[in-house]
Amino acid sequence: MGLFSSKPKTNAQGWLVPKNPSIAINGGPGTYRYNVVGESHCNANLRSILNAAGYTLADGGEHQTKALLLCEPGNSFDPNAVVVVVDDKKVGYIQGQDAKDLSPQLMALAEQGQVLSVDAEIGWSDPAIIGVRLDMEFD
Repeated sequence: MGLFSSKPKTNAQGWLVPKNPSIAINGGPGTYRYNVVGESHCNANLRSILNAAGYTLADGGEHQTKALLLCEPGNSFDPNAVVVVVDDKKVGYIQGQDAKDLSPQLMALAEQGQVLSVDAEIGWSDPAIIGVRLDMEFD
């Protein structure tokens, strides 16, 4: 049953999160080459994160941070959806086949009371176009 008396449950956003989770860290190769998808739908969240970090969006730039990868089992488009979360805000998703491969591993971590953290980079040259890349690779 894992470390807790109850199984991980989906939170109000629909993300699978264990109660009082510990962090499992994925140390990537330092390349930040994995592109997150769906960021354009999360522009308000990305702008909020960057504003809170003190950036002036008109100038363009990059922000290094940490992201959590969480299963979103109730997603109506993809039952294997993996959401990318920064500062408790959705910033995008892991791509289709990669999410299908990663989802069982994230569910197993959640059963053990853990969530996966990866290094992330938020970049922009225009306040309307903000992208997210992760420091991780898929084979």
